[in-house]
Amino acid sequence: MGIGSLSTIGILKPKNLLIIVLDNEHFGETGMQKSHTFHAVDLARIASASGCPKSILISDETSLVELLEIKKTLSCFTFAVIKVSQSTAPRSLPMVEGVKIQKRFRRSLGLK
Repeated sequence: MGIGSLSTIGILKPKNLLIIVLDNEHFGETGMQKSHTFHAVDLARIASASGCPKSILISDETSLVELLEIKKTLSCFTFAVIKVSQSTAPRSLPMVEGVKIQKRFRRSLGLK
């Protein structure tokens, strides 16, 4: 996430923007290393400090229901961090080998 963009959004103060971050406190794409939020970086407070009028940390079902209600009557830039499970679910990572990608692309075009 380009966290610097929060300051720009905070200055512009759009009335109809809701940003939701699903935070498992790990970098799943690169091997589940602990992220900054694992080490106490608070994204909701960063959003507030960047000019976001409504910033929410959601760590339970009750807070999630409240967010759904806020969404219905969105009247200001709102930033929500939803804490989610750290468990790793089965996933399909993108192919990264250049030759295989090239061959797959050529096959899709009907070329050899």
